[in-house]
Amino acid sequence: MRISRQGDNERQAVQRSATFAGDVWGEPLVEVPETAVNHILFTPSSHTNWHRHAGGQILYVTDGQGKVRSRGGEEVTIGPGDAVWVPPDEEHYHGADGDRFFSHLAISFGTTDWLEPVATEEYGSFVTE
Repeated sequence: MRISRQGDNERQAVQRSATFAGDVWGEPLVEVPETAVNHILFTPSSHTNWHRHAGGQILYVTDGQGKVRSRGGEEVTIGPGDAVWVPPDEEHYHGADGDRFFSHLAISFGTTDWLEPVATEEYGSFVTE
């Protein structure tokens, strides 16, 4: 058994940049073979690039209001207590609403393939200029 405690060196929050738009912070909670659990904080309008996970991903919203969308699908608003299952290899993005902070637990299975940035018109309804 291994316990991950707040304040442990391996749990230091780091700013994510290469695969995100805007200011996003991530705190790794648990990493074991083929599974990673992260607590992610998005500032208003920030979001991920398009991406997919070989084994799928679960998002559990802890605070704020955000959006999630699968490629070819509709953008959906999500909030505290909502849980999202993204099936293996489904391309998607998620992030904060235009005027709210947003945080979630991200439980990712298998490898993550980061794809291109989300175009402004795709992220449209909650991008603030």
